[in-house]
Amino acid sequence: KDDIKSIFLKYGIPVFIDEKKELNQNILVKFIIAVIDIFAKNWSFDSVMNYLKIGLLEFNDFEICEFENYCLKWGIKYKKWFSKFEYEPANDKQDEFENMRCNVITPLVELRTKIFENRTVREIIKNLYEFLINNKININLDNKIRNIRNIDIINEYNTSYKVLVKLFDEIVLIFGNEKFSFEKFKEILQVGLNSSELGKIPATQDGVIF
Repeated sequence: KDDIKSIFLKYGIPVFIDEKKELNQNILVKFIIAVIDIFAKNWSFDSVMNYLKIGLLEFNDFEICEFENYCLKWGIKYKKWFSKFEYEPANDKQDEFENMRCNVITPLVELRTKIFENRTVREIIKNLYEFLINNKININLDNKIRNIRNIDIINEYNTSYKVLVKLFDEIVLIFGNEKFSFEKFKEILQVGLNSSELGKIPATQDGVIF
């Protein structure tokens, strides 16, 4: 991480990396990292389940648990995510899981396809941002906030979207036309998220710089 840290400092972005402090536990941050992890880990079982369990998609815990058990039973991972679920004799429950598979996988496939057309940092961030909007992640986050009583967590969630957009701006300004692997992009994102002054970086007038 030292080389990326030095680049942030070169451009005047204060960075503080504390390996003992899990700053990536913010729910929106975890969601973004989970998306990148799915691509970086080639659609592994754990990466897809982690993405589901964060809680920003429109599935409840019971639905996710049942879906997970089905996927475990039939070894759903890697390329198997792209095949129709028909491992058992036709039944309503399997149809329900197949519908859930489509709802989860289709937007991710579309995102990955768009990114692969031109895998620059600018395009990755542009499409990630559109992915959040198109899948109503900001709305789902607002709905989740309504059920929280802890004022500190509410404040953190309320500012997380704004902070993430600011970070997206800064990463585009520095790395815009460079092409990175998903692992490298994830590393850059995590370094930026560990910036102690992140909330003080001014956003651009119109939001993310495309």
